[in-house]
Amino acid sequence: MFLQCMRVSVLTAVVVGSGLSVQAEFKTTGVPEYDEAVRRAVAYLGRPDTQIPPKATSLVAYALLKAGVIDKTAAAGTGIRDAIDRASRTGYHGYEHAYWCGVDAMLLADLDAEKYRNEIQAIADHVSASQREDGSWAENGSRPGDVSMAQYAMLALWAAERSGCQIRYETVDRAARWLIANVESDGGWTYRPGTDEGRTHGQTSHTMTMAGASSLAIARLMFYGRRMTTSDGQVFGAGKPKLKFGVLETVKEDGDTGDPNVPDLGGFQPTVSRAELDRRIRRAFAWNEARFEPAAEPIGPKNYYYYTLERAAAIHGVSLVKGKDLYRTYGDGLLTLQAEDGSFSQPGNVLSGPIGTCFAILYFVRSTKSILDRQYGRGSQVGGRGLENIFGGRKKKPTGPLNELLASMSEQNFADLDLDIDDVVESIQFSSRDELVGQTDTLRKLMKHPDPEIRRIACWAIGRTSQFDLIPLLMDGLRDPSLDVNIEALLALRYIARRPDGFGLTLEPLAGTGDMEESARLQKVAAWRQQAWRTWNRWYRRVRPWEEGGGLDELLLPE
Repeated sequence: MFLQCMRVSVLTAVVVGSGLSVQAEFKTTGVPEYDEAVRRAVAYLGRPDTQIPPKATSLVAYALLKAGVIDKTAAAGTGIRDAIDRASRTGYHGYEHAYWCGVDAMLLADLDAEKYRNEIQAIADHVSASQREDGSWAENGSRPGDVSMAQYAMLALWAAERSGCQIRYETVDRAARWLIANVESDGGWTYRPGTDEGRTHGQTSHTMTMAGASSLAIARLMFYGRRMTTSDGQVFGAGKPKLKFGVLETVKEDGDTGDPNVPDLGGFQPTVSRAELDRRIRRAFAWNEARFEPAAEPIGPKNYYYYTLERAAAIHGVSLVKGKDLYRTYGDGLLTLQAEDGSFSQPGNVLSGPIGTCFAILYFVRSTKSILDRQYGRGSQVGGRGLENIFGGRKKKPTGPLNELLASMSEQNFADLDLDIDDVVESIQFSSRDELVGQTDTLRKLMKHPDPEIRRIACWAIGRTSQFDLIPLLMDGLRDPSLDVNIEALLALRYIARRPDGFGLTLEPLAGTGDMEESARLQKVAAWRQQAWRTWNRWYRRVRPWEEGGGLDELLLPE
């Protein structure tokens, strides 16, 4: 329930009683209809009859700041004063403590990080002090850890870091470990892991899955730098690093990546690896894409979800969903939720009205992207890494000899290589079809490699060749003992067959099996493998060239 409400006017030249001045110019989103939506939303927040809950005043100030209507030289506004007061005097308590920390820290950091550094440092100190031993946050010591709170605690730490404050990196590391330990078998997150609390009663949800992904993306950013590339394929902000085989970075023994944008961790060594963080984030986006419903009823609270999605996608460099521009696709869905009065409300939802409207503004103005642009400088983003671009993408010559890369993979143990899975996938994705076709012998060999990650990459590459005579290899991939290889083989078959629906076969055979015994989960995976093999076998027998039929069918292997 909201506390007693108060009225805040924000559209006059000087807001009565607050000392908060506003600018006449809005920051453009680059999309005229989105600009209009933001103007209407800001007008709603400034109406005399719009009641702003006291606990949301700093969120309103932050949304207005990101929209460009707060003069950054203003001494204070209601939300700014509240944020300063909490950070310097009253402290953070109750259920909202982590949320206030995140919003207050972002607001003060964007207003004037140097001026408010002491307040931001106090917020960061509270975040670390209030973290429980398992790495989570909650309103008190007896309550289960809360994924939603974790994302705002991580936002506060990120804001503090870029403001020049002292960060306890073990806090970030513990949070990442807690999230990884509590991810669901389908790749997403619930509200309070291990409980049936929340709107979805313990089931994975859109909002919590993107909340978990955004928190891990912040950890990834703070520990290993920005996962972005420039237009020529180099790591964003890393100059021109020496690469092995065109895509493998030279790893120094001291752990320094050579990227000046990666913070100095003061000797702290994260226990979560870059590869593990990337893998978990990729799975979360795969979960989200598999349930792609930009404005559908199952998503709720919707506006909260949109801002969480914008944040996770911006930090991790994801720009596509189902082969379409993510920002425009979800933005068009968000537009349908704006009411006549300019608000973004959902009847009966506690995040409706001013709070939901703020989240909508933050999505449209791409608030997280603006932070990254300011922190790292503007760069061009290579979208569509990983599963989100399986049916589309650009073609570009790889940055180095693909044959050397594939040969190195076939001759060494994967663990011995200074290798990032995403770099390999990107090299294969951007290679021309002819180059991949010329490597079919090596790809056949890689499908028998003892390392499942190598086999998974081979499946990806085989799919990109679009060669029908390699489909039996992908059919073998459907029976691989590694579930990751099975899923990659299925995606490759979808790509070759140009069947994005995949005959309705799920990409998450373990969804909803969290409470099952291990033996039952294994049986479910085995049944899914058999169904996938039979389904694609029937398709292949119908469409394969005549000369490949007859005799003992190489696909009819013992089941």
